[in-house]
Amino acid sequence: MGRTPYWSDAWITCPVQSSVEVARASWMFQLSYARIRGASDAEVVDRIRSGAGLAAD
Repeated sequence: MGRTPYWSDAWITCPVQSSVEVARASWMFQLSYARIRGASDAEVVDRIRSGAGLAAD
């Protein structure tokens, strides 16, 4: 995202100032939420690859 984020052991924040940054932050939140809800590492990696337009191995 380009700016220095602020974080603790429990959370991270980063300024969001445009609709593109909102979309990226929302996507990252969805990945984190999927992990909390039990998604495996493989599922999260697949989501990342899919979102980046990369094929799975």
